[in-house]
Amino acid sequence: MARHVALTLPNLLTYARILAVPAVVGCFYFEGNTARWIALAIFIAAAVTDFLTAIWPAPGSSNQRSAGCWTRLLTNCLFPSACCCW
Repeated sequence: MARHVALTLPNLLTYARILAVPAVVGCFYFEGNTARWIALAIFIAAAVTDFLTAIWPAPGSSNQRSAGCWTRLLTNCLFPSACCCW
């Protein structure tokens, strides 16, 4: 896979959502409401970036790239299940 395909803005936003999962789960370990609000803010930011990657026009005519397809699928399964199973 070419380097420029894996580093497009939609893929970078998806990678950021993958990295946000441990941050949200880590917020659950702290006492008080501040950590809960931080987790909520991260979750909302992840939802917004998920929306943006869904409507972002892919370069060229092929909308589905292999790296973007599996990482977006992974994030869409991992993020809600990490938050709901806690």
